[in-house]
Amino acid sequence: MLGLLMNMLTLPLAEHLSLTTAGSAVCAERFPGPNPQKQYQRWTRNPAHNVSDIPFFICQWPRMAFNSFLGRSRCSLTTLELKAMPIPDCDTIALLDLLPELRKLVIHELPWAWNSGRFCATITGHHLLRCLNASTQSDSFTSTLTPVARWSSWSSSNEKFHGPLVPKLKHLELGIWPAEVQLGYEPEVLLKMVQSRWIPDAARRAEIGVECLEFFKLKIATGWLSDETRQGLEYLRQAGLVVHVLEEKEDEDYFAEDDNGSVESAEV
Repeated sequence: MLGLLMNMLTLPLAEHLSLTTAGSAVCAERFPGPNPQKQYQRWTRNPAHNVSDIPFFICQWPRMAFNSFLGRSRCSLTTLELKAMPIPDCDTIALLDLLPELRKLVIHELPWAWNSGRFCATITGHHLLRCLNASTQSDSFTSTLTPVARWSSWSSSNEKFHGPLVPKLKHLELGIWPAEVQLGYEPEVLLKMVQSRWIPDAARRAEIGVECLEFFKLKIATGWLSDETRQGLEYLRQAGLVVHVLEEKEDEDYFAEDDNGSVESAEV
């Protein structure tokens, strides 16, 4: 359905694009909380239940249709939101490579789809996080490759990806729901990426061609924010970066909004 829609649209003046599936609403209705992730896990253990009964799991990212839409529209998107979209990190990398004017990026993982068995739903895997890392931008050869070729070259050779993606990025929000069976989430890679984007020195920004990140928000499952990552984000907050970290609570609301800039777990 999304592919058909994108093939019909031409939006030359578009600056903001938000894509959200019905996934969050479906889960909110079927697994109301206080901890919907655990409810979902218990639900899937029942042999009578099948994740294919939840319709938002059955879809694919229309990569070619989206690329054609951007090519036709020739718009300069400055804001992109992907919430509960079934798009793997390789397609996310290819998409972001087409959006050099992007200043605000919001990505929320598709909740609980990591054990659906239908597709890889890891948007914020280590490939994407390393591609966003501004300290890996200096290689002139890999910077001339296509997004997929660059990603393939990096992943096959264990070399760093040289980009970086979205050089004008100032606002970044990530929603990550890792699990034991989900591959790709590496706390140290996440922290290094955020640190690399915090470039208050104007001369350094001009040298590497990347804007300074001003705002970072992280929504993450309980227990997956390492002490090192928490401490590193706190250092960045004290240095001037606006940082918000919200952790899923074991026995409270799924996420409690926190606007005080703290990197501590959000309190209800």
